[in-house]
Amino acid sequence: MKKAAEEIVTHYRSRYPVLWMITYEEARAVEAVDAASQELKVPFALWSGPGWGATGAPTLHAGEDPMAAIEEISKSGAPAIFVLKDFHAYLEEPRLLRRLRDLIPLLLSRGQMIVILSPVLRIPVELEKDVAVFDMPLPGDEELLNIFNSVMVERQVIFPEEFVHMAIRAARGLTADEAHRAFLKALVRGGDAELDDIDAIVEEKRKIIRRYEVLEFVDSDDSMESIGGLAELKRFLRLREKAFSEDARRFGLPAPKGLLLCGVQGCGKSLTARAVARLWRLPLIRLDLGSIFSANITPEEGLRRAIKVAVSLAPTVLWIDEIEKGFIGVSANTGTDNAATRAFGMFITWMQEKKDPVFVIATANEVANLPPELLRKGRFDEIFFIDLPDVHEREDILRVHIRTRGREPGAYDLRLLSDLTEHFSGAEIEQVVVAALFRAFNEGRDLVGEDLSKSIKETVPLYQTYEDKIKGLREWASTRTRMASVQSRVLDYFGADAPKPAKKK
Repeated sequence: MKKAAEEIVTHYRSRYPVLWMITYEEARAVEAVDAASQELKVPFALWSGPGWGATGAPTLHAGEDPMAAIEEISKSGAPAIFVLKDFHAYLEEPRLLRRLRDLIPLLLSRGQMIVILSPVLRIPVELEKDVAVFDMPLPGDEELLNIFNSVMVERQVIFPEEFVHMAIRAARGLTADEAHRAFLKALVRGGDAELDDIDAIVEEKRKIIRRYEVLEFVDSDDSMESIGGLAELKRFLRLREKAFSEDARRFGLPAPKGLLLCGVQGCGKSLTARAVARLWRLPLIRLDLGSIFSANITPEEGLRRAIKVAVSLAPTVLWIDEIEKGFIGVSANTGTDNAATRAFGMFITWMQEKKDPVFVIATANEVANLPPELLRKGRFDEIFFIDLPDVHEREDILRVHIRTRGREPGAYDLRLLSDLTEHFSGAEIEQVVVAALFRAFNEGRDLVGEDLSKSIKETVPLYQTYEDKIKGLREWASTRTRMASVQSRVLDYFGADAPKPAKKK
């Protein structure tokens, strides 16, 4: 709330005639305007169309007519802030838009400002140069704590401080009203005495995030041990395991921005995103760019909402799967003005300038479709290329999947099997193990090496169909990315079979 009030004060003192506040939380927004008006020592008045006067705040007396509201503002001469709720719905009316444009010079000369409260951003092109935009943040920890305290008073209960902090962390990303309902529901479900019902708050948050259409709250049981190979990528991630801690901030480290993972399908890009969230013990939010471009709102608005939720959950991991499908053929430097270009421009600007601890992991298969601006230094901390696993990595992957399914990897000739799976992806190797298990189960016995060998022979890897495409992908990556794996010849040199240094005489 304090930040919102400060933004309003700043915009007023900067002589902006119109401030567009993007928010669903009208009550919080009006409270912020009230706080700002008290600091500025100027009055504020509210207009909300058919519901004018219902809030108890000072109101314009224009009734339901938006044009009458503008006329009433034009007749007021003293410095003031005028709050117009959902006024975007009326700005398509040419007469009203014209009258508002005529009013702007008067607002500037009188020390007045109009604040438009709206959950969407639909600024007419005629007003773009006169309107400042402020995306009102979701409640922070301090405000959530006040809400939780009010719920405890309402239910007449007291909880230990540790539990309260857990509840606050669980509620990040909710609006004030959503948080109040989630806290209340958790306490009611727990009979006001259950101290471990944090899951009720988390589940409520999941339901709410699902309403955003483009976001998914992802649970992950995958760890770094679930990933075979990719030693360089793992080393990079483990070096940053504590990067979101307060100790890192005090040390002077900035919050990591993110990774762009390019490579062959089925080689562990999505698995890595899930494993990172678990390694760093952060919530994982998946952003579906395809849904953004097919939703009922504009792509720019959908992306803005998604980023807002991710920021409010920070520190968090934001996973954007197959990012090229959302921004296919888009470039910020073509001069083209369409929904996709504006959304892309907003995204890369946020990536370049963001200070919030939101770690973005974007994955891409079709690298030829990646906009060049996305690859520029500063957008991501690093761009990694994930190739088909080499012989050592295939052995690791076999070991992981055999052990995951309750068998001892040492009982099988993994080196022979890894040789047989040349050009297989990690996903294809996993399916080899699964298919072999089905064969053994059907025959009423345990898994043997021959089952795995037969499954390998029956599998046609993607490489055989897309060899030229994969080679082209490698050529593209050779000058643009960092390899996620240690080169096989390095492992061979330092492996058990490497020549031992000669003893000194």
